[in-house]
Amino acid sequence: MSIRQDKNEAMSNLTSGIYINYKYDVKKTFAQNAMQVHQRITSKLKRNKVFVLQFLARMPMTLIDAVLLHTYGSCGERLAEETAKVMGYSGKNAKDIGISNLTVIDIPTSYGNYKINNIIFVPPAVSYSHNIFGVSTVNERMTISYHDISKI
Repeated sequence: MSIRQDKNEAMSNLTSGIYINYKYDVKKTFAQNAMQVHQRITSKLKRNKVFVLQFLARMPMTLIDAVLLHTYGSCGERLAEETAKVMGYSGKNAKDIGISNLTVIDIPTSYGNYKINNIIFVPPAVSYSHNIFGVSTVNERMTISYHDISKI
């Protein structure tokens, strides 16, 4: 999903997200499984457009920092631990696959003598997904990058 207004070429680090639960069904074709995932994602997007952004904006920054520090074993505060669990940053809530899709990057690709041929988006390593894919498209070229952090 994009929260940018039309013709907005600004860059920033904003995030919002959803998750779905789905187990690949070997009795269905790959396309049928993909359609099931697509339907679940579409349904969630209709309900949760920018929930994470709104939620995080209302949290004290020190608590967000404490949650992230707890997730990586650097903070033992009970509030940080409980908040990390609720947010799905630790414990059994970690997801197997995370996908961060910038979609088609709607910016000019020529700047005087300079031209952008391709953009590679490397998604951040996050504690709540084990396998993370980053997707970006520019000049009709889609680039996919991958992080395996399951053993970190």
